[in-house]
Amino acid sequence: MRVLGLMALLLSALVSRAGADSLLDSGLVSAFGAEADPAGRVWVAVAGLNGPVRLLRSADYCRTWKELVRVQFDSGVGQIEVVPAFGESSFVQVFVLSRENSGDLWLWRVRPDGSGSDLLPVAVGPDTVDDFSAVADKDSFYYLYCLYANERRTGQNGRFVRSTDFGRTWGMATDWWNCWDPHISHTQGSTIHCVWRYALTGTEIHYQSNRHYGAAGYWSPRRVVSSGNHRCWDPVVVQADTASQWDATVWAFYTVGRRDTSHTDIGYSRSWNCGWDWAGGRSASDPYRDEGHAVSAMGLNGARGFVSLLYDYGGDRYGDSVALLWRVSCALHPTVWSAPVQVNRVPVARGPSAVAARLVHCPGAPEPFPAVFYCGTSPDGPRGVYCSTPWQVQAQAWDWPDDSSKVVSSSPQRMSGQWRMSNAQRSVYDITGRLVGRLSPGARSPERVLGLPPGIYVVQDSTNRVRWAVVR
Repeated sequence: MRVLGLMALLLSALVSRAGADSLLDSGLVSAFGAEADPAGRVWVAVAGLNGPVRLLRSADYCRTWKELVRVQFDSGVGQIEVVPAFGESSFVQVFVLSRENSGDLWLWRVRPDGSGSDLLPVAVGPDTVDDFSAVADKDSFYYLYCLYANERRTGQNGRFVRSTDFGRTWGMATDWWNCWDPHISHTQGSTIHCVWRYALTGTEIHYQSNRHYGAAGYWSPRRVVSSGNHRCWDPVVVQADTASQWDATVWAFYTVGRRDTSHTDIGYSRSWNCGWDWAGGRSASDPYRDEGHAVSAMGLNGARGFVSLLYDYGGDRYGDSVALLWRVSCALHPTVWSAPVQVNRVPVARGPSAVAARLVHCPGAPEPFPAVFYCGTSPDGPRGVYCSTPWQVQAQAWDWPDDSSKVVSSSPQRMSGQWRMSNAQRSVYDITGRLVGRLSPGARSPERVLGLPPGIYVVQDSTNRVRWAVVR
């Protein structure tokens, strides 16, 4: 119960994103990546259609940006991942998938001050690479990990590799089978999580983990974490940052295509013991609009174990209204989610040529919420890279009392209280500060609130006392 109170306290500082999002790059975009380092600096790498890859840095939590260095790939770039792994070797590691040779995967290592860089091969040559995922662990002498795949065939079509010398060399590869849409992640400890779409059927999301820093021969049995027989794709996996990695909650999010992919939703599954056992979750469903392209990230708040989920919502054609929606859950209540909050002010690119948005948690930022990076839309494809942060606009904050850990637990469409606000009319707000309903004064028993979707809400009386409620 107290964890939900802490969750309410975290959400209390959420702002209404009423300001304009900042523009980092105004050209057509083929790929970009973004991430923050432990010092709170934010790094963004952007590739134009035929131009260079530019590395930008913000040292003031996304308020201003500086281009440090660039590198040219004449054949174009299809994917970028930024891994600012800081420890014994303070490089910003930028993985770049060029279109040369049907996909050459490079590691661009950049010194943080921009004084120099190296371009090193990861998977370069005749082998086809269509998709990849890369990450670093959190140790001081960190390892780098990469899972890449040839999505033009099935069978043994992927490889997992790791580097123990900061990317200078890569060890012997572990073969991966029937792997499309790979994604790997690390939160803490020695565990590496991997998810991918099963290439033979396209209707399953598979999962494996390694509790020995990705060492060969220590992979867990393969598990199917999706449910149903619908087509699914673009999975992402994230582990809660809790005290013990062995008991940590793990989420796997993915896009589900219903009615032969004519309608898409976000589905998720969860594990309560670091990936050994899984249970199906719920979907972020809307009967009239499509959801897809999930992006997740852990909040940097220690043992509270908060996870952020970002996904797009809208149509697939140019001119359709498309929003980026953000939600929050926590490790001890992994199926309770905050109500969706739109985080973009510029129309978002969606469709086959779209570039996935990014969630970035910035250590030491003015607010404990993520920055969101995304591409705008144009008739010619994704155009412009935008940054939306809650601390650059005026905040709607709640004055939480010291006993805010008191919890109101509710059934669907119903709020019930363990406290009284007698002789006062109560107003109900969502976490953006928008008024969504009112409760009559003097009520001492639970009251039904009609029309509210599941989520987390703030209740305030005329004396400005506030409590919160969960609608499940």
